[in-house]
Amino acid sequence: MDLIKIGLQIKEKRVSKGISLNKMSKDLYNNRYRVNHLSEIEKGNVDLRFSQAIKILNYLKIKTVKL
Repeated sequence: MDLIKIGLQIKEKRVSKGISLNKMSKDLYNNRYRVNHLSEIEKGNVDLRFSQAIKILNYLKIKTVKL
């Protein structure tokens, strides 16, 4: 499924950059309360809004997503 593939790419990039879910949540949303939501995105369990996907991809500097 494409959501799972995208989520895995997000997780791989985040981990390779040494960024925790807690830091990513703080950086993107100015709080740490979205950690569970970000974790669910990485598992492919959340149907992202396009604007949210762009925000995450830009944050991690992901230029292309492989489907």
